[in-house]
Amino acid sequence: MSSPRSLASLMAVNEDLWGRFDQVWNSFTPAQWSRKYGKDWTFADQPYHMASFDRVMGAEVIAKGSDVPKQERWLLRSGSDINAWNAKEFAKRPASTTPQQALADYRATHDALRKAVAGLADADLDKKAWMPLVFG
Repeated sequence: MSSPRSLASLMAVNEDLWGRFDQVWNSFTPAQWSRKYGKDWTFADQPYHMASFDRVMGAEVIAKGSDVPKQERWLLRSGSDINAWNAKEFAKRPASTTPQQALADYRATHDALRKAVAGLADADLDKKAWMPLVFG
């Protein structure tokens, strides 16, 4: 059995979580996708947001590691910064995007994360990486 801090165990947690989201989302009717999720979003926004987050804060962070020039570093330091980033990401989404297309993008991001960790070893978990969330 792998240790709690192994790449295999962390990826197993991700795979389990992704499978649980798939179970819920695969059961949604069109009416459920259009239901409100929080103050501003619908459930159809959720997989698109999660794909954006996992790509930028996960796969890209792993791929770049700590090798990010200072002029390319940016930070989300507050709730307002996070809201602005979310708005910027959602502005990239075509208005015609269907929940099924957002789900496909979300699943493609899982593949990008799997690819990003494929060449890593457990010892790499202790290496630094630049992440634009809160403290960098």
